[in-house]
Amino acid sequence: MDSEAVFNEEWEEWDRTRDSFFVHALAGSAAGVMEHVAMFPADTIKTHLQAAHADGVMGRQRLHSVKVLVKQGGLLRLWRGAPGVAAACIPSHAAYFTVYEHAKEAFGANASGHHPIAAGAAGALSTTLHDAFLTPMDMVKQRLQLGQYSSVAACVRATVRNEGFSAFYRSYPTTVLMNIPYAATVVAVNESAKEVLNPSGEHDMWTYLLSGGIAGGVAALVTNPLDVVKTRLQTQGGVLNAVEIVGPAAVEAAELAPTYTGLRDTARKIYAKEGAAGFMQGAKARLALHTPSMAISWGTYEFVKNLLRGSEPTP
Repeated sequence: MDSEAVFNEEWEEWDRTRDSFFVHALAGSAAGVMEHVAMFPADTIKTHLQAAHADGVMGRQRLHSVKVLVKQGGLLRLWRGAPGVAAACIPSHAAYFTVYEHAKEAFGANASGHHPIAAGAAGALSTTLHDAFLTPMDMVKQRLQLGQYSSVAACVRATVRNEGFSAFYRSYPTTVLMNIPYAATVVAVNESAKEVLNPSGEHDMWTYLLSGGIAGGVAALVTNPLDVVKTRLQTQGGVLNAVEIVGPAAVEAAELAPTYTGLRDTARKIYAKEGAAGFMQGAKARLALHTPSMAISWGTYEFVKNLLRGSEPTP
């Protein structure tokens, strides 16, 4: 295998002639953890903005509540729920790479030549299992971000008691429906950006960072409406902990019956109450989140992969 082919390797691919699955799984997990933890504060703000109107709290009130929470709990308050998400990234990414590689082989994507449809189908299939691992913790994360609960354990106990286990997967269909076009957009834009920024195809970290950032930003805007629906579905089980906002007392939020029953019902109610603009709630925050997130993810993956190979990443 020549050097150009090696360095032009897609970040998610597992080349059996060069790397073990361990290399790609560990590098991918590291990328996921770095991405989610580094950008968690931006994700917290995005969640507050997208949850606006769902419980009668307007967007500006949400931003004010974020400022109050930071004032009371310090900057670390913006990372509430981050450890759980970081832990969930490890099995979710391991599942993604395992299914992805087996599916590529089964669908014929590893045959000679270029097979983007087969590779895309493998990616879509692997995403469904990845989301199956991550969706429950994502729901817990968003409720912690809104201040509805004081800990992961408290959120899990209250959710199971008041809404049942199915609440953890209430947004799963919407999440999968969102992530399939998100992944497709990321791949298409990223590959196009790399062609423009680095026609030679040489290994260049700045190209991975910039093209990944551009791709993440475009994909974030395209799929924001579905992300709003997902956020409303995941955060509807409790109200914003008003006591946490106005004072330091540690109490749990009062529970409310779900107001949304699924993708279509949520979309219909958002449109009826807020119009088309409701689907772009938090779009700027999501753009600010996913642009650097994808840059961090791609950059971390390439760095760790080269480190495990025993070679120095090219700046």
